[in-house]
Amino acid sequence: MCKTGKLLLCATATLAMILSGGCKTSAPAPSGFLSSYGNLQKVDNSNWRYVSAGRLGAYQKFIVPPATVLVKEYWGSTFGADQQQAIGTAFRQKILRALGSHYEVVGTAGPNTAEIRVAITQAYRVGNALALGVEAEIVDSQSHQQLAALRGIRVGPAEMGFRLGYHNPDAGGYMAAWWTWPSAMELMEQWADQIKNMIEAARKP
Repeated sequence: MCKTGKLLLCATATLAMILSGGCKTSAPAPSGFLSSYGNLQKVDNSNWRYVSAGRLGAYQKFIVPPATVLVKEYWGSTFGADQQQAIGTAFRQKILRALGSHYEVVGTAGPNTAEIRVAITQAYRVGNALALGVEAEIVDSQSHQQLAALRGIRVGPAEMGFRLGYHNPDAGGYMAAWWTWPSAMELMEQWADQIKNMIEAARKP
């Protein structure tokens, strides 16, 4: 194969990876959301993780507040507190679904109760795919001691098109919100599964 042909093949493969969401992207700098970053260990170039199996495995109940949204804009479109609240609530629902009926979710702190804290730290396009940065930790609900944590960024599947959220008073609010699109939903589900996996890993003998 000629040199030009090889270059075209490489360029095509690279573009395909970006459009399919298969590429990895470097994680952003720590946002300051986690209570501690010192325990995190590198999993790959874009993800870090920590689990204290000896401690986390003893917790039976979990508090799950809405996710904190540190992202202020997406693809040049800014959004306000109501949109941030909607995103945080949507992410919480994904976590609750991942936990299922195997774990008890409660509303108040207490013995053997941990809190799952989550923040969306980044949201941007990689080609025609969404990249979603997340930081999360599980802490004791009373002492706030860190029991597990993760941070990183994931790239979702490519979409044939995307729309930005815009305000339409006649329709009663923001329409075509980016966080309701399949790629965003899938990425939230992936992060929720990662949180559940940390809990399950801590319970293994």
